[in-house]
Amino acid sequence: MRYFNYRTLEQAKIDTALLDYRNHSADNRSTIYLDSLDENREKFSTTFGENFKFGLERKFRPAPENRAIENELERRNSSTEDLKKSLDDGFTRMSYDISNKERYTEECMQILKNGESTSFYLGSELIGLILTTPFAIENESKTLIAWMWINSKSNLEHRKKAKNAIYSKIEEINTASVAAVHNRNIASMSFLENIGFKRFCIIC
Repeated sequence: MRYFNYRTLEQAKIDTALLDYRNHSADNRSTIYLDSLDENREKFSTTFGENFKFGLERKFRPAPENRAIENELERRNSSTEDLKKSLDDGFTRMSYDISNKERYTEECMQILKNGESTSFYLGSELIGLILTTPFAIENESKTLIAWMWINSKSNLEHRKKAKNAIYSKIEEINTASVAAVHNRNIASMSFLENIGFKRFCIIC
Protein backbone atom coordinates (compact mmCIF):
# COMPACT_ATOMS: atom_id res chain seq x y z
CA MET A 1 0.00 0.00 0.00
CA ARG A 2 1.34 3.42 -0.99
CA TYR A 3 0.01 6.83 -0.02
CA PHE A 4 -0.40 9.83 -2.30
CA ASN A 5 -1.44 13.37 -1.43
CA TYR A 6 -2.96 15.89 -3.84
CA ARG A 7 -4.87 19.11 -3.61
CA THR A 8 -7.13 18.36 -6.56
CA LEU A 9 -8.32 15.40 -8.60
CA GLU A 10 -6.68 16.92 -11.68
CA GLN A 11 -3.27 16.64 -10.01
CA ALA A 12 -3.85 12.93 -9.35
CA LYS A 13 -4.85 12.36 -12.98
CA ILE A 14 -1.54 13.61 -14.34
CA ASP A 15 0.85 12.25 -11.70
CA THR A 16 3.01 9.75 -13.58
CA ALA A 17 4.26 8.22 -10.29
CA LEU A 18 0.71 7.23 -9.33
CA LEU A 19 -0.11 5.98 -12.82
CA ASP A 20 3.07 3.90 -13.00
CA TYR A 21 2.48 2.42 -9.55
CA ARG A 22 -1.11 1.47 -10.32
CA ASN A 23 -0.25 -0.01 -13.71
CA HIS A 24 2.93 -1.91 -12.91
CA SER A 25 3.28 -2.65 -9.19
CA ALA A 26 2.52 -6.19 -8.04
CA ASP A 27 0.84 -4.73 -4.96
CA ASN A 28 -0.78 -1.74 -6.60
CA ARG A 29 -3.17 -0.80 -3.79
CA SER A 30 -3.00 2.86 -2.95
CA THR A 31 -4.57 5.40 -0.62
CA ILE A 32 -5.24 8.80 -2.14
CA TYR A 33 -5.73 11.94 -0.04
CA LEU A 34 -7.40 14.92 -1.69
CA ASP A 35 -8.38 18.27 -0.27
CA SER A 36 -11.96 17.66 -1.36
CA LEU A 37 -13.89 14.43 -1.94
CA ASP A 38 -17.13 16.12 -2.94
CA GLU A 39 -16.83 15.35 -6.65
CA ASN A 40 -19.45 12.98 -8.04
CA ARG A 41 -18.62 9.27 -8.20
CA GLU A 42 -18.21 9.21 -11.98
CA LYS A 43 -15.33 11.71 -11.90
CA PHE A 44 -13.41 9.56 -9.43
CA SER A 45 -14.21 6.38 -11.40
CA THR A 46 -12.56 7.86 -14.50
CA THR A 47 -9.28 8.17 -12.59
CA PHE A 48 -9.39 5.33 -10.07
CA GLY A 49 -11.56 2.70 -11.76
CA GLU A 50 -15.00 1.36 -10.88
CA ASN A 51 -14.00 -0.47 -7.70
CA PHE A 52 -12.48 2.24 -5.55
CA LYS A 53 -13.59 2.70 -1.96
CA PHE A 54 -14.14 5.79 0.12
CA GLY A 55 -12.36 5.91 3.45
CA LEU A 56 -14.66 7.44 6.06
CA GLU A 57 -13.93 8.58 9.60
CA ARG A 58 -15.92 9.76 12.57
CA LYS A 59 -14.04 11.50 15.35
CA PHE A 60 -14.60 10.14 18.81
CA ARG A 61 -17.47 11.67 20.67
CA PRO A 62 -19.10 10.48 23.89
CA ALA A 63 -22.40 8.74 23.34
CA PRO A 64 -25.37 10.91 24.34
CA GLU A 65 -26.78 9.88 27.70
CA ASN A 66 -30.32 9.83 26.36
CA ARG A 67 -29.60 7.81 23.21
CA ALA A 68 -32.24 5.29 22.24
CA ILE A 69 -31.15 1.68 22.74
CA GLU A 70 -32.83 -1.19 20.95
CA ASN A 71 -33.83 -3.36 23.91
CA GLU A 72 -35.84 -5.97 22.04
CA LEU A 73 -32.77 -7.48 20.41
CA GLU A 74 -30.41 -9.97 21.95
CA ARG A 75 -26.71 -9.24 21.49
CA ARG A 76 -24.46 -12.23 20.98
CA ASN A 77 -20.79 -12.66 20.19
CA SER A 78 -20.81 -13.56 16.51
CA SER A 79 -20.04 -17.11 15.48
CA THR A 80 -18.24 -17.97 12.27
CA GLU A 81 -21.62 -19.18 10.99
CA ASP A 82 -23.18 -15.77 11.73
CA LEU A 83 -20.40 -13.96 9.91
CA LYS A 84 -20.47 -16.30 6.92
CA LYS A 85 -24.24 -15.96 6.63
CA SER A 86 -23.96 -12.17 6.72
CA LEU A 87 -21.23 -12.12 4.05
CA ASP A 88 -23.11 -14.50 1.76
CA ASP A 89 -26.26 -12.39 2.01
CA GLY A 90 -24.38 -9.09 1.77
CA PHE A 91 -22.57 -10.01 -1.42
CA THR A 92 -25.81 -11.02 -3.13
CA ARG A 93 -26.54 -7.28 -3.05
CA MET A 94 -23.00 -6.29 -4.00
CA SER A 95 -22.63 -8.04 -7.34
CA TYR A 96 -20.38 -5.15 -8.43
CA ASP A 97 -17.77 -6.38 -5.92
CA ILE A 98 -18.31 -10.14 -6.17
CA SER A 99 -14.75 -10.74 -7.43
CA ASN A 100 -13.46 -9.71 -3.98
CA LYS A 101 -15.86 -11.87 -1.96
CA GLU A 102 -13.43 -14.72 -1.30
CA ARG A 103 -10.57 -12.43 -0.27
CA TYR A 104 -12.81 -10.25 1.86
CA THR A 105 -14.39 -13.29 3.56
CA GLU A 106 -10.94 -14.55 4.51
CA GLU A 107 -9.99 -11.13 5.90
CA CYS A 108 -13.18 -10.89 7.97
CA MET A 109 -12.72 -14.40 9.34
CA GLN A 110 -9.23 -13.45 10.47
CA ILE A 111 -10.53 -10.27 12.09
CA LEU A 112 -13.18 -12.32 13.92
CA LYS A 113 -10.41 -14.21 15.76
CA ASN A 114 -9.00 -11.12 17.47
CA GLY A 115 -11.52 -8.35 16.87
CA GLU A 116 -15.03 -7.87 18.16
CA SER A 117 -18.17 -8.94 16.37
CA THR A 118 -21.71 -8.53 17.65
CA SER A 119 -24.74 -10.32 16.22
CA PHE A 120 -28.23 -9.01 16.79
CA TYR A 121 -31.00 -11.55 17.20
CA LEU A 122 -34.73 -11.13 17.42
CA GLY A 123 -35.83 -14.46 18.80
CA SER A 124 -34.10 -17.02 16.62
CA GLU A 125 -33.67 -14.64 13.68
CA LEU A 126 -30.25 -13.12 12.97
CA ILE A 127 -31.12 -9.67 11.70
CA GLY A 128 -27.85 -7.72 11.90
CA LEU A 129 -24.12 -7.87 12.61
CA ILE A 130 -21.15 -5.53 13.06
CA LEU A 131 -17.46 -6.53 12.98
CA THR A 132 -14.77 -4.20 14.35
CA THR A 133 -11.07 -4.33 15.13
CA PRO A 134 -8.39 -2.00 16.51
CA PHE A 135 -6.64 -0.06 13.74
CA ALA A 136 -3.96 2.60 13.55
CA ILE A 137 -3.42 5.47 11.12
CA GLU A 138 -0.16 7.36 11.55
CA ASN A 139 0.25 5.80 15.01
CA GLU A 140 -3.17 7.04 16.14
CA SER A 141 -5.41 4.33 17.56
CA LYS A 142 -8.79 4.01 15.91
CA THR A 143 -11.47 1.37 15.45
CA LEU A 144 -12.05 -0.11 12.01
CA ILE A 145 -15.61 -1.07 11.14
CA ALA A 146 -14.65 -4.00 8.94
CA TRP A 147 -18.17 -5.18 8.12
CA MET A 148 -21.75 -4.30 8.98
CA TRP A 149 -24.81 -6.04 7.72
CA ILE A 150 -28.60 -6.03 7.91
CA ASN A 151 -30.46 -9.16 6.88
CA SER A 152 -32.10 -8.49 3.52
CA LYS A 153 -34.63 -11.25 4.17
CA SER A 154 -35.95 -9.60 7.36
CA ASN A 155 -39.07 -7.50 7.15
CA LEU A 156 -38.89 -3.70 7.15
CA GLU A 157 -39.59 -3.35 10.88
CA HIS A 158 -36.85 -5.82 11.79
CA ARG A 159 -34.38 -4.14 9.42
CA LYS A 160 -35.04 -0.82 11.15
CA LYS A 161 -34.35 -2.46 14.52
CA ALA A 162 -31.09 -3.89 13.20
CA LYS A 163 -30.05 -0.50 11.84
CA ASN A 164 -30.72 1.14 15.21
CA ALA A 165 -28.80 -1.60 17.01
CA ILE A 166 -25.75 -1.15 14.77
CA TYR A 167 -25.90 2.60 15.33
CA SER A 168 -26.01 2.06 19.10
CA LYS A 169 -22.99 -0.23 18.89
CA ILE A 170 -21.04 2.36 16.91
CA GLU A 171 -21.94 4.97 19.53
CA GLU A 172 -20.24 2.78 22.17
CA ILE A 173 -16.87 2.81 20.38
CA ASN A 174 -14.42 4.77 22.52
CA THR A 175 -12.02 5.85 19.75
CA ALA A 176 -12.37 7.52 16.39
CA SER A 177 -13.99 5.11 13.93
CA VAL A 178 -13.02 4.43 10.32
CA ALA A 179 -14.51 2.40 7.50
CA ALA A 180 -13.78 1.65 3.85
CA VAL A 181 -16.93 1.50 1.71
CA HIS A 182 -17.23 0.61 -1.96
CA ASN A 183 -18.24 3.70 -3.91
CA ARG A 184 -21.35 1.91 -5.24
CA ASN A 185 -22.54 0.85 -1.80
CA ILE A 186 -24.86 3.83 -1.47
CA ALA A 187 -26.84 2.42 1.46
CA SER A 188 -23.79 2.03 3.71
CA MET A 189 -22.33 5.35 2.61
CA SER A 190 -25.57 7.16 3.43
CA PHE A 191 -25.95 5.43 6.79
CA LEU A 192 -22.44 6.28 7.93
CA GLU A 193 -22.53 9.85 6.66
CA ASN A 194 -25.88 10.41 8.36
CA ILE A 195 -24.34 9.49 11.74
CA GLY A 196 -21.34 11.76 11.38
CA PHE A 197 -18.74 9.98 9.25
CA LYS A 198 -16.78 12.10 6.76
CA ARG A 199 -14.93 11.03 3.64
CA PHE A 200 -11.17 11.46 4.06
CA CYS A 201 -9.49 9.35 1.40
CA ILE A 202 -9.89 7.07 -1.59
CA ILE A 203 -8.63 3.47 -1.49
CA CYS A 204 -8.00 1.76 -4.79
